[in-house]
Amino acid sequence: GIEEAERVASEIERLSAELEVLVEAEDFEKADEVQVAIEGLEKRLSALGGMEAIEAYKAAQSKKEEEDREAHRREEEQREASERARLEAMKRGEEEEEERL
Repeated sequence: GIEEAERVASEIERLSAELEVLVEAEDFEKADEVQVAIEGLEKRLSALGGMEAIEAYKAAQSKKEEEDREAHRREEEQREASERARLEAMKRGEEEEEERL
């Protein structure tokens, strides 16, 4: 039922992430194998519960995308904070340099 569909959906997610890594590494032979596995799992998913399974899969996908966006946003904020701190330190350094003169 739903649990099986969710297991298959999470396996598809895992393989999709693996596929991205393989494509980036240009290991196209292995990437093709993983793509075939994903397609097989997608067929199994739709056979398992039709729309229910597909909805569970889509919900898992959008949750993952939301988590990815959130992680990206946090990284961006961290980068900006680091840059501000670096600029502040440079500015302080310049002010201290002027005071010494």
